[in-house]
Amino acid sequence: MPNESAATAITLDLPAKLQILETDTRTILYLRSRRHWRLTA
Repeated sequence: MPNESAATAITLDLPAKLQILETDTRTILYLRSRRHWRLTA
């Protein structure tokens, strides 16, 4: 069944996408905190 294999591929790809999303979020928070620190310093 093609649908089953597609679902499996999406499921296997999900951890990588979540890891990228987590990295992006961490980077945004880091840059925002640096900007905030620079404004308050």
